[in-house]
Amino acid sequence: MTAEIGFSAVTIVTAIVGVFLFVRERIACSWPSVRAEVKEIPKQSFFESDGTDGWVLNIDTDHFLIWIVDGMEYRKKLDDEASVRVGGLKIWRRAPSTEQVDLRYNPRKPEACFLASEIGQWKWAFGIAVGALVCAALAGAT
Repeated sequence: MTAEIGFSAVTIVTAIVGVFLFVRERIACSWPSVRAEVKEIPKQSFFESDGTDGWVLNIDTDHFLIWIVDGMEYRKKLDDEASVRVGGLKIWRRAPSTEQVDLRYNPRKPEACFLASEIGQWKWAFGIAVGALVCAALAGAT
């Protein structure tokens, strides 16, 4: 019974996230697009968030996505594509590619952007939701 509730909760949460990502993608498809470049710049701080409420020592350069709308420059910090950390030190990383990319920006708020790499993320959320639903059904059948 407890497993059913847990898997059902996961199904509901991931389905909601999937709907949010799907709607966001559909809205962003109507936004104007612009070419942006990825620039490698000296580190902006000695510490950076590791995404789990922890901090690591930043010993590498930073990468920013830079685009221009109506003469104004906008920036978005990019994370490494992959990295290996030991004891708060990054010992290996795969930095973001420095090629130009297309992005779509919100015309009312140009600092909000949507990258081509973000297209289709909703499919992962729905896949997890379906998997959790199957697990809930199997847990209920036993």
